This record gives sequence, C-alpha cells and structure tokens, in this order.
Amino acid sequence: MPSLVVFEATGPYHGCFERTFSGKLPLVKVNPLQARRFAQACGTRVKTDAVDARMLANMGSALALEPDQPLDEKQYELKELFSSRGALIKDRTRLINRLQTQSLALVKRQTKARIEALSEQ
Repeated sequence: MPSLVVFEATGPYHGCFERTFSGKLPLVKVNPLQARRFAQACGTRVKTDAVDARMLANMGSALALEPDQPLDEKQYELKELFSSRGALIKDRTRLINRLQTQSLALVKRQTKARIEALSEQ
C-alpha cells in the first residue's frame, strides 16, 4: 500500500476517484494551480502525465503533505448539494441580469418563468 497518493482536483473524474478510495488509501488532493507552480519552481516546463505524476510525488514528499481526512457519504452528498445550489444561484443571477436588457414581452415572460423555476429549486 502506498504511503501517500497525491492527486490534482481536475476534471470530472477526481471526485469519483476520491469517493472510491477515501478511507482506503492515504489521499491528498492538491490545487492544480499550486501543483503547476510547484513544478515551475522546480524548473519543470514540460507537462505530460508521467512528468505530472513524478512532480506530484515530489510535491508530496518535499512539502511533507499529510493525508486528507476521509469524508463519509453524507459529507459528499452535502458537497454536491452545495455545488448544485451555487450553480442554481449563478443561473438565476445571470437571468435576472439578462432580463434588464430584454425588450420583447414574450422573452421577458419566458425569462421570468425560468427565474421563478430556479428560485423554487
């Protein structure tokens, strides 16, 4: 079993990876920008999967990263609900701003209906 698994929180797959192996492997999730800056500070300009894997391993060692606390299923659900709520708020705000520039009555009614539906959700 590895002593530490360092991975970047990128793309749609890291969530599934984290959920599957949390509590089974010593995981450390790092910010992709911080990982990139670490690589640049080490003089690494190339970006390939193999180079990234080596760099993440070096980052975990050099910074003495500690494994994250495993989350239980309820915490994952809460994170997903929070993220979904944020997206709904963002969509609602976008529609409210768009409503200010619309002039056709039909389009305004449709936008108001969408805002109402998002508010209910």
